[in-house]
Amino acid sequence: MIDRLVGDNGFIGGFLLPFRGAAILLRGRGVKRYAVLPLLVNAVLYLAVLALLFYLVWNWEPGTYDWQFWGCFGDAVTWTVNAVLDFSRWILVPVYLVLAALTFTSVGMVVASPFNDILSERVENLLCHPKQPVDMPLRLTLRSAILSVYDSLIITTKELGLSLLVLPLLLVPLVGAVPIFLVGAYYAGRGFVDVGMARNLLRNKHKKLLVRKCWWQVLGFGMAMQLLFLIPLLGLIFLPVGVAAGTIVYCEFDWSEAMKKAELAPPVGFIPPRIET
Repeated sequence: MIDRLVGDNGFIGGFLLPFRGAAILLRGRGVKRYAVLPLLVNAVLYLAVLALLFYLVWNWEPGTYDWQFWGCFGDAVTWTVNAVLDFSRWILVPVYLVLAALTFTSVGMVVASPFNDILSERVENLLCHPKQPVDMPLRLTLRSAILSVYDSLIITTKELGLSLLVLPLLLVPLVGAVPIFLVGAYYAGRGFVDVGMARNLLRNKHKKLLVRKCWWQVLGFGMAMQLLFLIPLLGLIFLPVGVAAGTIVYCEFDWSEAMKKAELAPPVGFIPPRIET
């Protein structure tokens, strides 16, 4: 149990990963520009949807036909329905803001996944020995990009499914929010670590090697990121930090040894990262 907390792949080490990721972004040469791109894409997307929502709400004029044939009762029903519709349109904005806060990380990983790949690659180049360039066919290059988006979608789908499963527990006083927070934390950490794995053509059977060994580290990492995202306004800037920190986990994992023990062949074109010493 102590190893799960303070070991090489322990919870505390994972919780401190965002600080290591931030240090790389601040000190690393040539990575800041790539850190800004995912943030801009995701922020513009959410602001555009919010602007559209405000426009629709402002120009929406709900109303029903006057039910005069029901006499006074019809008038009362008409007034009630109109009042409810008029009030409900203003509920859409706060509901959207809540949904945006809950989905910003997951949606950002999907929408900005190509930019995250560039940032992750730059961070890996700073951490690891230079790789011998591999002449990859265009087909495999396109496959890598598509799989990156696909893997992000799979992780998001699993997170939403488990979140819906534990959602009724919110009715339990005090501790009801803990399960949904843990689900969000784990999949936040998993999503950030997945960027480096998907970019290097690793499939689910390979990814499980890291996830099983570093489960507590991924959970601690995700919890730290979830808490950082709760900071008003400043929470938006931590998406690139998560990508950098997740790349650190990918680079520090001994892929060659893990695949050898599991008797798994590496995917075509995969070169295990080697940390600079």
